[in-house]
Amino acid sequence: MYHLRAERAFTYDKPFMNEINPYAHQYVQLELIRKAFAEKKNVVIWNEAMTGAGKTLANYSYLAEQKDVKAIGVYPVNELVKDQFLSLEENLPKDSFEEFVVWTSEELNLIKEQCETRLQQLKRLSGRFSKAILTNPDYLTLIAQERLFAPKLLRGDKHELFHQLAVNYRLQIFDEFHLYSITEMNLIAQWIALLTSFYKEMSYVFVFSSATPNEYFEQLISNAGLEIWKVKDEIDKWESEQKDTKIAERIFLEPLRLQLIGTSLAQWNTSEKLKDYWETFEHNYLVHFPDAKGLIVFDSIYEAEEVARFLKSKGYDVGEVHGLSEREQGKSRAALGKQITVATATIEVGVDFKDDIHKDYIIFEARNPGSFMQRLGRIGRGKRKKPNPLLYAIAFVPEYVEEFINNRADQDLDRSTLKSLVISGYDKTENFSNFIEKTGGMMLLHSEYFYASQFLDESEKLDYQTKMKKLIENMYHIAYEEQRQRYRTWRNDKLIEPLLSFRGQNMLESLEFKELDREETFYPDLWFWEENTDHFPLKKYDYSYIFRNYHFYFVTKEELLERLKKYDQSKLMQYENQMKRYPALGYAVLTKRRDRADRVSFYWDLSFRIRSHIDGEVTRTANMQLASEDPSLNLQLQRLNRQWKAEKKSWIIYVSSEEPYQLQRRYKLPPMFRIYQARYRNRKMSVSFNIDAFKLWSVCERIRSDVI
Repeated sequence: MYHLRAERAFTYDKPFMNEINPYAHQYVQLELIRKAFAEKKNVVIWNEAMTGAGKTLANYSYLAEQKDVKAIGVYPVNELVKDQFLSLEENLPKDSFEEFVVWTSEELNLIKEQCETRLQQLKRLSGRFSKAILTNPDYLTLIAQERLFAPKLLRGDKHELFHQLAVNYRLQIFDEFHLYSITEMNLIAQWIALLTSFYKEMSYVFVFSSATPNEYFEQLISNAGLEIWKVKDEIDKWESEQKDTKIAERIFLEPLRLQLIGTSLAQWNTSEKLKDYWETFEHNYLVHFPDAKGLIVFDSIYEAEEVARFLKSKGYDVGEVHGLSEREQGKSRAALGKQITVATATIEVGVDFKDDIHKDYIIFEARNPGSFMQRLGRIGRGKRKKPNPLLYAIAFVPEYVEEFINNRADQDLDRSTLKSLVISGYDKTENFSNFIEKTGGMMLLHSEYFYASQFLDESEKLDYQTKMKKLIENMYHIAYEEQRQRYRTWRNDKLIEPLLSFRGQNMLESLEFKELDREETFYPDLWFWEENTDHFPLKKYDYSYIFRNYHFYFVTKEELLERLKKYDQSKLMQYENQMKRYPALGYAVLTKRRDRADRVSFYWDLSFRIRSHIDGEVTRTANMQLASEDPSLNLQLQRLNRQWKAEKKSWIIYVSSEEPYQLQRRYKLPPMFRIYQARYRNRKMSVSFNIDAFKLWSVCERIRSDVI
């Protein structure tokens, strides 16, 4: 058992927004932003302040004193966009004619004017009265690639939105950056590089908030020619000069007790471990604090649902918030306010556990350092009026992590020390740097492909291509022609689309690229209707989770939509559009959950036509089908396979001759990496799809190159 000390920080008598007395990191960040704009430098400013220390106020404080500056705030999930919008409305002063604008599909659909295209709408909403735009990074990707659809546009009109943002929004904020994958980080680095390379007369400040900076991202930024200023490097010097302005010391993270429980997370049975431990937890904590409210966080929805059922059977009032539950604000808020909330990673951002949804204890599993620190930071933010109940955290971690920390940590420690131990304690996983080197320039090359058609003047076109060539070579240190040839090959082979999307699959708005590539890019997900559920019944999720955990039968898309029409006709058009945007493996109705003993196995059966691609290159193929040794499931899969053949459905894949668990261990792939069981003539293999296919190819390619 560890005692984590309260985290305290001094406030200072310095001018700050809303007459707040700022913390050191808040004021230092503000001064760095002032300095960058005053010196007209392109700079990345990195703030590693802890959760609960007021990073949002620091990020937008410059807007309060500079009326002519506008900002873009970029957040990895829409829940966080909404949360930050409410925070800005409450805390950031603005003139009566100014507004904060939210760019998410849901919000944009609500405020769309008649006959207005998405492009026209975004241009309107980034006009002179928009003080700040809050959005997700997908929109930056769409704008940078000119992939927002608008019919009958004059040449150059689409580029106008990029130009409008580049000229008017020179402060850009990227929050919760630790949640981005390396692919997503690469696209953000490209966005920054495009702005600073093509608008050299402008200066930009890019603010990043994350407790765990990524070294490879920092390298990309340096390659693009930007300086990186870290707030923490300036704080000690600044504080030593401000002794006379100290006002008071505040607690921004309360003390808590932390217990580590080592387990084999690879077996995905933490729910069983928690059920076995629950009686001990009741005796050690809940008996003393019966009114305490708790939060339980799992990576697996199945595990979360198992624990929720277990706790309900013991009489607890349980709310559920996870990927298969309804995220409507009213229902979600009610679930978060229950005696115990069982959730998945969906609550890690955009949820501030205070007031009616405060939590006194948290139980979570952590497969990596980021999850550990992020989940631990869900409780104890701010300072409570009453010291009871005692704040308590239980972390299920790999056994080797528990041993590492126990051998090095004092019983009494602060969060900075704990963070260092946690980061050091976990095994380092594959960072896919070779993937970025091999594929990172594809979006820039794709942008070049479309931008080139916008120029009427050949000299302008040549100047643009010269700048783009320099940018691509500087960022990735691979010859421009080599990358360009790879882009052409993948484009001709209809493989390029996953590399052009922020999320790595077919999730963009309405793509011009579809006019050139008629074949859809499918991900192995299922659209399904869940019977006997308290949540909204129509959902989409990874097929392997459904196959493994439910009894079900396949239906057509039309049958699924007919069920929706009878259930709630008002949502029919919304889900028709979503099914069109997100092509899936199939459509199913879930009847009941399988018992653990009733689980079935299944795999991708590879045709002999794929043999030349095993351990080779990423390919698009229709020569594979799903199979199972369970007769009942296999019969259903045969029907599904026939349907694929009739629809001429094809997949972007990479096939490895090794089994999934062998690949995980050999290459230290991240725990949640999507890789599936496959067989070729009864020999067990692995297959990955879309962006994961390219990632796995890049890792295997690097190993082969090292051997050669």
